[in-house]
Amino acid sequence: MRRKRRRITDADRKRRDEIIRELRRTGKASNNPWQTMELANRILTEEIAKRPPDPPKKKRQRHGRFKKKNYRKYLESPEWKAKRQEALNHYGRKCGVCGAKQRLQVHHKTYGSLGNEPMKHLAVLCEDCHAVEHEGKAAVTPDRLTQEYRAIVG
Repeated sequence: MRRKRRRITDADRKRRDEIIRELRRTGKASNNPWQTMELANRILTEEIAKRPPDPPKKKRQRHGRFKKKNYRKYLESPEWKAKRQEALNHYGRKCGVCGAKQRLQVHHKTYGSLGNEPMKHLAVLCEDCHAVEHEGKAAVTPDRLTQEYRAIVG
């Protein structure tokens, strides 16, 4: 069975340069620099083959301890509903951007601590500001326009 190829690191390149210097110092280097490089690469390859294999990389989960497919389930859980109410009470039941008091949603500023969110990782936003936060688009509705009109006209 063939061994998986490893990426050559900067440390490997430095080691190859050391091998070339050692070959020159001991007189084993060829007059042809390409042959010397080939010999150094063969020696380095043998050294790399003797190393233990790289440990397998851990797959990073997108949402802290939750996988993406479980994110929806988390948002429907009693744990999240309690955290949502806590955030609404903490931030005063109004949008942190525009001050609206209707159609409020709790936004995760970061997904790294899902299931154990501190208040600093949450924000209360109205539906429109939440859409802008995620997509950069305003979700303008007649209710929203009416509110803005009343705020301007009085």
